[in-house]
Formats: sequence, C-alpha cells, structure tokens
Amino acid sequence: MISTAAGVGVAEVAVVRIARASRAAAAHQWAAAPHAKRRPAAAIVASVNRGFR
Repeated sequence: MISTAAGVGVAEVAVVRIARASRAAAAHQWAAAPHAKRRPAAAIVASVNRGFR
C-alpha cells in the first residue's frame, strides 16, 4: 500500500512538471508567433509533444 501511494506521488509530480513545461512551451510559442494567437489546440498539443521527444 505504501509503495502504491509513493508511485502515485511520483506520477503526480511528473504530471505537474509536464504541465508546467507544456505551459511554458505554449507561452513561448504564443510570444514568438503573435500573428498566430488563435492556433488550434491540436496544433499546440502536437508541437508540445514534439518538444518532449
């Protein structure tokens, strides 16, 4: 039970870190491309996924 809780905690930390990184990447893209403020969510997700590979 303790090991499961620890695993969940580690997963939560990873999710938070990924969320922060993706937010930072999206903010950077938004700043770098102000003419494309209305990008589709799919394009943002795809570009963020490329950043993690």
